[in-house]
Amino acid sequence: EFFFLEPGGRLSKLRRGRFQPPLHFAGSFARASFLSPGDKLALGRA
Repeated sequence: EFFFLEPGGRLSKLRRGRFQPPLHFAGSFARASFLSPGDKLALGRA
């Protein structure tokens, strides 16, 4: 799990899903409200 402290103090986390790597965080990234669509695209390319 990865924890992120957002501006305003909200704590968000990315959790591993049921898929095998490299897609194990795909669902969590897709639902992450603290990431913009551009951020998600950049992470997908990395």
